[in-house]
Amino acid sequence: MPEASQSPEPPSGSGATATIMFTDIVGSTGIMERLGDREGRKLMSLHDEIVRHELVAHDGVEVKALGDGFMLTFRSVARGLACAVAIQRDIALYNSRNTGAQIAVRIGLSVGEPIQDSEDLFGMSVIMAARISASAKGGQIIASQIAYALASSSGDFQFKSLGSAELKGVPGRIELYEVQWDMG
Repeated sequence: MPEASQSPEPPSGSGATATIMFTDIVGSTGIMERLGDREGRKLMSLHDEIVRHELVAHDGVEVKALGDGFMLTFRSVARGLACAVAIQRDIALYNSRNTGAQIAVRIGLSVGEPIQDSEDLFGMSVIMAARISASAKGGQIIASQIAYALASSSGDFQFKSLGSAELKGVPGRIELYEVQWDMG
């Protein structure tokens, strides 16, 4: 598999708009308990390979690996959403072909102007993307209202409103939208 893209660089300073995406393997601790360290890590590595492959294909940037997920950025919402759909399709294809251990990934996206400090990104847009990801179930892709607003007019993606939700550490209620995807 090709290595994750290192270019374009993550946005720097304030004022650089980015789509921020978090992936998270559902039940990663349970996977390690059930399969053991070696076999569990093999399954986690599958996620890593799929994400990094699709990241390159969709011109994204790996900000950091989180052990059982990633923080990624994209210069457009469309690229981020297309990458998320491709990741879910790849995971679903793996699961359909594998009678052994299955894997489920939740994905959350938001758009904002994160602050870059060293090799990491910070700010409310990052927190929001992380909390949106945490609110998703396995196989779901959930987008913030701003990501939805930027992408819905293209007709390239179908969305289902999930209504408003309270997200830990994010003031007020936030409108969330599930990206509808299938095996294609």
